[in-house]
Amino acid sequence: MTVRYRVDIEDHSGVTVASFKDFLSLDVEIKIADKGDYQLSLSGFDERVGLIEDDYLVRVWMTDPAYNIPWANVFTGIHKTMVDSFFSNGRKTWVSYGPACEEILDKEYIAYSSGVSQSKIEPMAGTPVSTVMHRFVRENVGDLATVANGRFYDGVNPVVLGIDLGQGPSWTGSRAQKPLLGVLQELRQYSIEQGDQVDFEMRYVGGYQFEFRGGKIFADRTANGLTASSNGLNGAGNAPVIFAPQYGNVSSATRSKSRYTETNLVVALGQGVGEKRQYAVVKNPGSIAASPIAQRAVMMNATNQRLAEELIAVGVARLDENRAEEKYRFEARRGAQVLWRDYFPGDFVTVEDFRTGQRYDRQLVGVSLKVDGDGEQIENVRMRFDDA
Repeated sequence: MTVRYRVDIEDHSGVTVASFKDFLSLDVEIKIADKGDYQLSLSGFDERVGLIEDDYLVRVWMTDPAYNIPWANVFTGIHKTMVDSFFSNGRKTWVSYGPACEEILDKEYIAYSSGVSQSKIEPMAGTPVSTVMHRFVRENVGDLATVANGRFYDGVNPVVLGIDLGQGPSWTGSRAQKPLLGVLQELRQYSIEQGDQVDFEMRYVGGYQFEFRGGKIFADRTANGLTASSNGLNGAGNAPVIFAPQYGNVSSATRSKSRYTETNLVVALGQGVGEKRQYAVVKNPGSIAASPIAQRAVMMNATNQRLAEELIAVGVARLDENRAEEKYRFEARRGAQVLWRDYFPGDFVTVEDFRTGQRYDRQLVGVSLKVDGDGEQIENVRMRFDDA
């Protein structure tokens, strides 16, 4: 196997202080719109472990000349925990654990008082989700995360903002004192439910500086728009990535549909008491019409919502959460298309049903890497796709 990995350690200035190709093992969990993590095991006899200090960066690089993949940074983590061990057989290990760069989002709150503009978006603003994301990030971990800006405490980090193209559906609401990462995930989910998905990520850009990106930031590599006259490109101008047994890039696949806990009617209960209590009823008519006994209802409290459209949105979200849909799950492997060359975490791809030929679009939302570096490096890669 020609794939090789190395791990570089960078200090608080972005200077590489150590580089390891002879690590014992490496485990990496890459997550989209969430905080991944890593575990790096080194020999306890290696004096370079003394160079790794708190919050130094652990940068994972890989290359695979057989697939024309040059050295590429596939993950950056933050050293948070170390375990230094000695064993009776004389063996020593030194292990580093830490989160991905989304730790910067996860460690902070929207630390403003309720009702102030920094913690809410006014109903008439018509602000797109990506702009809301950028605003909350700038005011809580960026250059405006200051007491002078009305924040409870200073929280400025070495964070810059990527270009905001104002993408996604309009959003209104207040999220004072809520965890920043959780609010960003809520905003992303809202955009998905509205059929206009935006994503976000915190990535390392060098010099111990991090960039927040929010919007339609990942590539569309689906088969949508692919025609006989499109020169092999999809509607977005990209070469499509299609997973199917005939391409040799699917090791297993399962198609299923479960209605066991389906919900097709939601009553969202809002503010008020007794007959004056607000509520919204949201239905899935097609599912209800499946049989005379198909209707299955649930009531939910949504007292933090005060507008009718907000109650409806909450009800729709719950309906989508428990919708009975046909699902197609598969295990991807190297074949006609290759990870890190033809597609990357976060990208949208197409999978083809092995029985019906029906095609589904999926987002690559997670990658697990396990590398045995003791001797020749052996790589084990597992990919996780959503069920959209």
